[in-house]
Amino acid sequence: MWNATTTTNVQRKEILRQLINRIVVQTEGQSEQVKLLIEWTGKTQAEHLVVRPVASFEQLSYYPQLRQRIQSLNEQGFDALSIATQLNQEGFRSPRQQADFTRQGVLELMRRLGLHQRRPKRYNKEPLAEGEWWIPELARQIGMPDSTVYGWLQQGWIKGHKQENPPYRWIVYANEAEIERLKQVRKLPFSDRMRQQWFGEKSALDQDNDCEASEQSKP
Repeated sequence: MWNATTTTNVQRKEILRQLINRIVVQTEGQSEQVKLLIEWTGKTQAEHLVVRPVASFEQLSYYPQLRQRIQSLNEQGFDALSIATQLNQEGFRSPRQQADFTRQGVLELMRRLGLHQRRPKRYNKEPLAEGEWWIPELARQIGMPDSTVYGWLQQGWIKGHKQENPPYRWIVYANEAEIERLKQVRKLPFSDRMRQQWFGEKSALDQDNDCEASEQSKP
């Protein structure tokens, strides 16, 4: 019945309701580790270990091993991008459990650990136009980690572009209204942020651009 092509998902859920007596969820402190105890009808029990998203690296049960690995790779001369690649290959996961490690995320962790890497010799910090920011500067302005701002950029919550010349840093756009919006988003629980992204909510900067385009189109 479960595998039959005529069985709908609604019917499968009803089957489970008849077979499962209750589910006990037990978290391992504030870590990503969650233990599920399933009590089936007939008193049979089954235990499962699953992982959940958490808010910070420090909450991860393997944070000490992660910290030690980053320090070791840094001492071997790996740059941030190479460290991120190595961590992903070794099975380490970020707190959200939904994305691989990135160069920006590793740099943020290295700053927390007091590890510093030299900037490229051809480092080019070009002047920025009004409403443009480097990621670290915008992160400090709204009071959050660099890696979070970078993650929002990758998810399309904020707009930006890369430099055309080395070291190809990201330049992000945020006027006063957008900065205020980001500060408010910063206060939202993670689930609410995802809900906003799912419904395609526009940023304040996009709305300003729409208004400007509308004004220009008027005769």
